[in-house]
Amino acid sequence: MLAMKTKEICDAVQGVWISGDPDKVSTGISTDSRTITPGEFFIPIKGENFDGNEYILKAVGRGASGFFVQRGFVVKGIENRKDIAVIEVADPKYA
Repeated sequence: MLAMKTKEICDAVQGVWISGDPDKVSTGISTDSRTITPGEFFIPIKGENFDGNEYILKAVGRGASGFFVQRGFVVKGIENRKDIAVIEVADPKYA
C-alpha cells in the first residue's frame, strides 16, 4: 500500500503544486474513477476513447485525496476545496 504525502507525490513527478494540503496522506493510487476509494490519489489517463481528466470530479466525489491535472486542462467545481491536492503535470500517464 502506498502511503505518501501529496507533496511527496508532487516532488516525485516534478509536478507543479496548484492547491490543497501538502501534508495530506494518500493511501493508494487509482486510474479508474469508478473504483477509487477514499484516500486514493487519482491519475486521469487519456485514452483513444476517453479522457480521464473528464472524470476528476467523480473521483473527488468518491473521496480522492488529490489528482494530477494535465497542463492546460481546467477543472471547474473544486476551486474552494482546500482538502483536495491538485498537481499539474505535462502528462498524467507519464507522471
